Amino acid sequence: MLKAIVEDFGNGGTLDGDVTITGDLTVSGGGSLSFDEILEGTQVIDVTSTEAFLVRKNSDDGDVFVVDTTNSRVHVAGTTGLNWAGGGLSYGNVTIGDINGGSSLFVRTADSGSDTYQAGLGIDGTYSSQISTVNVKALGVKYAGFYGNLAFWTSSGVSSTQSMAILGASGNVGINETAPGSLLDMKTTSAASYPLTIRGDIDNDGGYTGIRFGYNGTPTSYLKAAIHVEGTTSDVLPDMHFCLEDTADGTNAALSDAKLSILNGGNVGIGDTNPSEAKLSITGVASGDY
Repeated sequence: MLKAIVEDFGNGGTLDGDVTITGDLTVSGGGSLSFDEILEGTQVIDVTSTEAFLVRKNSDDGDVFVVDTTNSRVHVAGTTGLNWAGGGLSYGNVTIGDINGGSSLFVRTADSGSDTYQAGLGIDGTYSSQISTVNVKALGVKYAGFYGNLAFWTSSGVSSTQSMAILGASGNVGINETAPGSLLDMKTTSAASYPLTIRGDIDNDGGYTGIRFGYNGTPTSYLKAAIHVEGTTSDVLPDMHFCLEDTADGTNAALSDAKLSILNGGNVGIGDTNPSEAKLSITGVASGDY
C-alpha cells in the first residue's frame, strides 16, 4: 500500500513503508538511506561540497567511489580491478576523459584545445586459437602526417625521466633515448658499462645462447649468420663461435657452420670448432695453399 504524506520534517523524522514523492524533494543537512531501490529517469546531484557523490564500504570502512567536484575528478579505490571469481570473465568499457575512446580502457591526454586533435592511451584485447592478447595502443590523431608515440617514464625518487620510447612513425624503440635513430637504440652515459646483456642456460657442456641474423621476410628461417656462445662446464666457461650458413635455402646457421671459433682457453680455430692442439688451427686448406 502506497502512502501519500504531506508533512514538514523540519526537526527530523522517520518514514515507514513505501513512499511516493510527487514534485521536488529538498533535503538539507546530513542524511542516511538504507534500502534496495531502482532509480529511473535522469538523476542530478548538484552540490557545492568536494565529495558530490561518495560510496563507502560498510558505512565508513573506506571510500570506494568518490566524485570530487572541487578538483573535477573521479576516484575509484581498491586493489582489485577485475573479478575473475567463478570462472567467468568480467570486463567492460571504462573511459577516462572521452566517451568515444574506442577501447576497453581509454585515457585521453591533453590536446591542442580541439577535439580534432585528441590522443590517448587505449587498452583492449583480442582472442584467437586459445591465445589472448592485450593490446596497449598509443592512439594518435587520425590524419596523415600525425603520429602517436608511446613513452615510459620512471622516477628516481628525486626526478622523473623518460626511460623508454616507441615512435609511431618508424617503430623505433629507444632505451634511455627519446629519439631513437634505429629499430633498437640503447644509450648509456656511463664510461664503463655493458648496455646489453644476453644470458642463457650455459652452465653445462653444450648449452648455448647468442644472436642470430637473417632475412626480414620470415622470423624462423633464412637466419644465415649467428654468434654462438656455448657452455663447456658447470662453471660457465664458454666458447664463442661465429657461424655462417652457406646453402641456398632457408636453413638457419648452427654450430656446424662455424667459420671462426675462440675457445675459453684462448685457442682460435678457423674452420675448426675445437682447436685444442694449437693456439691457431686452420683446417680445410689444401696442402701448399696459404
